[in-house]
Amino acid sequence: MLLDRVDLDPLKALIDESTTMPIRGDDPRSGSTRKVFSAFEVRSDDRLQGYLYVILGGQTYEALSRDIGSSYVGKMSFYIAVAVVLAAAIVGLLVFSLLTRRLKLLSGEVRRVTDSDFEKSPTVEFARVNADEIDQLASSFVAMSAKIQEQLAQLKENDDLRRELVSNISHDLRTPLSAMQGYLETLLIKGDSLSDKDRQHYLKVARRHTVRLGSLIGDLFELSKLESASVTPELETFSVPELVQDIAQEFQLQAEKKDIALSLNLETSSAFTVGDIGLIQRVLENLVRNAIRFTPVGGEITLSVAERPQSVAVAVADTGKGIPDNEISHIFERYYRSENPSDGRSGSSGLGLAIVKKILDLHDSRITVVSQVNAGTRFEFELPRHSQAA
Repeated sequence: MLLDRVDLDPLKALIDESTTMPIRGDDPRSGSTRKVFSAFEVRSDDRLQGYLYVILGGQTYEALSRDIGSSYVGKMSFYIAVAVVLAAAIVGLLVFSLLTRRLKLLSGEVRRVTDSDFEKSPTVEFARVNADEIDQLASSFVAMSAKIQEQLAQLKENDDLRRELVSNISHDLRTPLSAMQGYLETLLIKGDSLSDKDRQHYLKVARRHTVRLGSLIGDLFELSKLESASVTPELETFSVPELVQDIAQEFQLQAEKKDIALSLNLETSSAFTVGDIGLIQRVLENLVRNAIRFTPVGGEITLSVAERPQSVAVAVADTGKGIPDNEISHIFERYYRSENPSDGRSGSSGLGLAIVKKILDLHDSRITVVSQVNAGTRFEFELPRHSQAA
């Protein structure tokens, strides 16, 4: 609101210099504000005619000041904004460079390992403490590479075992087949010229080879099922001493034919366990059959059962030829051949002990071997004890 008059007291105070500077007066162009001014008396013949009144920093000045100020602030704001953007871009590029550098190193390492078909191991380094996402990625890659190398090694080992298995099967199947073919061809060619005694001999030999062939094929199928994890134990509670007694009766006649004493050493008659009775029976049959094969005439085989605090221990011991120390760790490998050609394996498929170990693995049981050359061997394994009234 414009003023048509101003207060004269500030003018008089300024002219008389009767008050402290600065003095503010009314601004006619802005009635609501008071501003610094300058004033001078206008006289004529020493008579006061009026005052020359000038507002310092008036409306035009303020507009110009605002324009200048806003222009300066605008430029400074623009410069500051540009500086901030440049600084952020530089920092971003540095951070991006650091991140991509580690990713490029990891990418190069992945390419190097994959180009070698995972024969080479990764050498990338990563933080194990306070690891970020890239460290975690590197750790996962190292673990994955190790797992792939392990699987590749397992595949190679399985392939080698397969080749060895095919070779051994071919050899073991060819032997009885060739023998059967030879004796049967002899029977066909000679016919009636053979005596009854010779004919019976040839037939018995051929039959013996068919039995061996059937046993070998049966062992192969059984080991194949065990290794493929297609066999699941049918768990039930049964008496271990009773099973051992049944095994002793089963092999009693075979032992007597070889003049071998087959005895029992049962420290308990009421030891129960939980397992697959058919598979455990197979374990004992293989162990006793091996003991009879490797025990000389006049020897002794002992089947033992002992009760432990948490388990039932079963052992098969013989007074046979024993096993050299350097061979004990290999006897559970399928088709393992002893360095001794006269060790009694001529009638064996070479799979019996491998089957034993696989069955006991299914029962979470470990078999131990103690042997001394020309003194005998003792196989022992434990089954979990099950409390049940006798």
